[in-house]
Amino acid sequence: MALRPIDNALPISPDNPRLKKHAKVSIQTQKRAPEVGVNDENKAPVTPPTRIQPGYESEICESIEVVHHYAVTTAHINVPKDLSRGHKDPGNYPEVIKIIGNCPEVIKILAPLPQPVDASVDYIASENLKPFEDPESNIQSLVEGLDSKDWVTVCESLNFVRRFAIYHSDLLLPVLEKVILVEVKAMKNPRSALCKTSIMAASDIFGSFGEKMLDSSAFDQLLLQLLLKASQDKKFVCEEADKSLTALVNSIAPLPLLQRLHGFVNHGNLRVRAKAAVSISNSVSKMGSEEIGEFRSVSLLQIASDLLNDRLPEAREAARSSEKHRVFCIQNIYGKRKAESRGGLAKLL
Repeated sequence: MALRPIDNALPISPDNPRLKKHAKVSIQTQKRAPEVGVNDENKAPVTPPTRIQPGYESEICESIEVVHHYAVTTAHINVPKDLSRGHKDPGNYPEVIKIIGNCPEVIKILAPLPQPVDASVDYIASENLKPFEDPESNIQSLVEGLDSKDWVTVCESLNFVRRFAIYHSDLLLPVLEKVILVEVKAMKNPRSALCKTSIMAASDIFGSFGEKMLDSSAFDQLLLQLLLKASQDKKFVCEEADKSLTALVNSIAPLPLLQRLHGFVNHGNLRVRAKAAVSISNSVSKMGSEEIGEFRSVSLLQIASDLLNDRLPEAREAARSSEKHRVFCIQNIYGKRKAESRGGLAKLL
């Protein structure tokens, strides 16, 4: 018996999209080549190639601060914050190169760079420096070298400054003001090699010129930079700045130096205040009873009072040391006066 169709059933029509049968069509698509930097989950990560000239990778990594500083201050561009990573931890160097390779603005800065050269800076101890055979002819080339835009040339010129300061200080004196300004500029440079060389030059200049340095209008700027560098986290720069501050204290009489250091006691940077306190303490320790009285004991007491309330223990310890020496000198003064008065009274009797 044949079944008849149900009248109320929905008609099967090709116009009904829900009932339309789709034929499976096999279409072969050509696989696109993977884009650089886009990784498949089953493949190893692909590092995008950098467009930095070969041989510059290590130089850029070691000087990443220079690139960041130049890009922001000179080119006035927005550089990724991650660009500043890597200059302290060599393990981050590959990632830094990756970031630079993806930053068109930085590439524009790095593209005009010449082929890399083996730039090295020697840190020569003062006792190993030699005098010039013909210092008069070298003084002019020294000035030209200090004006160079090549940081390696400036480093070499600063080493020449050290040789002049130690062996030919009379020839260096006429250009001393310019030398100090160059040192200040070099200390502000983020390139650590240039910064350290300038600090070493400052130490030798302190030893040769002493209180003549106070006549320079740029001395306070130089002192500030030394205090800032002594407060840094970079150990080899920090240690060199500490040595330079010690050379400064040993080369200049306590009274005029304390007058210059006094202004940094209330500096906004905590670590600068602490380093200034240490230099003040070292300078006060060289003072005798007469010098303590000449500087006014009240001023030293005020300095110690300010630093004893400082947040850093280094500043507080330096303040305590200064105050102990001040009290010791005052006791000596009163002790001498008391002995003299007794001696005078004995003569009368």
